[in-house]
Amino acid sequence: MHANVETILKNSLVTWTLRRHSDYGEIKSPFYFAHALNMDIGRISKTLFLRATGVQSKFVLAVCPISAKLNIPVVSAALNCRRVELANPVELAQTLGYPSRGVSPLGAGALPVLIDENLFEFPTILIGAGVLGEEIEINPHDLLALSRAQRGPFCQN
Repeated sequence: MHANVETILKNSLVTWTLRRHSDYGEIKSPFYFAHALNMDIGRISKTLFLRATGVQSKFVLAVCPISAKLNIPVVSAALNCRRVELANPVELAQTLGYPSRGVSPLGAGALPVLIDENLFEFPTILIGAGVLGEEIEINPHDLLALSRAQRGPFCQN
C-alpha cells in the first residue's frame, strides 16, 4: 500500500481490508480477481487520472466500475471545463507518485475526486491501493467521505 493511502486509512475510523492479488494465485485481470474473490465485477473499480482544461488546467481523479466507460461530456460539465482527457503516466507519477495501474482516489490531497453512482449499489468496492497488485476493500460511502468526492452518473455501461 502506498504511504499516502495508508496514512489516510490509518487516521480514519472506517473499516477497510487490504486485498493482495498474490494471496489469490495468479491474477491476470480484474475479471480473474473478481472471480477469485467470488465478487461481482461491478464492485471492482478503476481510478482514472485526468487532465481537465478550461481557464487553467487541473488534474482530477474519476472512480468508475472497471467495466464501465467514462462519460466525458458529463465529467466536463460536472467540472465546468472545456475538455477532459487522460493525463500521462509522467504527470501521474510527478503529481501523486502512483503507478498507472495502481491509482488510488485516497491520498490525492486537494485534487477533485469524482465517484460514479453505480459503485454505491454495493456494500463494499475495491479501489487501488496506490501500488500494483493491491486493492482496498471499502464501503463506497466511506470512500466518498475520505476523498471528499463528488458523487454522480459519470460513467456509461
